[in-house]
Amino acid sequence: MLKTIFTIAFITSRMMYPGIPVIPTQAGGETTDFSNVSQSVRSDVAYDGSDEPAVNFLMPGENAKPLKINMLRINKAQSKDSAANRPGGPVINLYSGVGNAVEKGQPKSLDRTELKSMAMGVIGNEHGFAGHTQRSAKLPKVMTSAKAEGTYAFETNFADKVTAEVKGAYLAPTELLDLQKGYDLTKPLPLKWKPVEGAVGYAVNAEGSVKGARVRWTAGAMESHVDAMFPGKVPPEVFKKNIKTWLLPAKTCECVIPAGIFNGSTTIKVSVTAYGAPDIRDTAAGIVNIVYKSTVTAPISAAREETAK
Repeated sequence: MLKTIFTIAFITSRMMYPGIPVIPTQAGGETTDFSNVSQSVRSDVAYDGSDEPAVNFLMPGENAKPLKINMLRINKAQSKDSAANRPGGPVINLYSGVGNAVEKGQPKSLDRTELKSMAMGVIGNEHGFAGHTQRSAKLPKVMTSAKAEGTYAFETNFADKVTAEVKGAYLAPTELLDLQKGYDLTKPLPLKWKPVEGAVGYAVNAEGSVKGARVRWTAGAMESHVDAMFPGKVPPEVFKKNIKTWLLPAKTCECVIPAGIFNGSTTIKVSVTAYGAPDIRDTAAGIVNIVYKSTVTAPISAAREETAK
């Protein structure tokens, strides 16, 4: 049986809106750039007991109150039957790789059954999973006060107490550069971003809709779609093993989406995620997975003359 996986993620998030002059804020100001930091915890439980699994999360600080993680149990047989009974037909076209032209043999099309099977394989058919956002605040002031350091703990009714000493820090916000108001999506689409200190690599993804079909592209290997489509559910050892092919190197701060992948879309969503070094700790009670990442997301619109075709 796989060990229980406890994940603590320290996440910096950013939204950018190219081509929009300003957006009013609740504080009365104006911006086209929203950022926040958050902390999330989850537990993927390998559990055979008759009682319902229970997990409490304890944060650093004398006055910190335990946070209950509500667990969801997955029945392997029922999940398989549900997937098999779903109607077929292509629902998503996957592309991967960078450069001016689409690689030979793409796209890879998945139907509903294949997509469900992929998700089941990642989550683990006999695992429960849950997530919770602990705190969120606006940048940039919060970056000077948000602290990741401290001792965190998980208490369960099926394993010994698990503690983890965290010494890392939130990554700085990722920033996309040279965004335009409109793009010709029949041509290669260049992306640039500022380097993020402490990043070991970047996951670059885009998604949109073409003629009613969902389309996704990733700069990494085709298999890295698994991590992009099911964030937080990829076993940490799998991510660490594939980090060199799933992510662009830390020294790389630009790439090109091949021409024509999103031709016919009016708007696509582009994201760049900087990942800190994997921190995986194997304890007697389970694996503690500590994640540091910083994601920027931006909508990119097709040029008007292109969408009119």
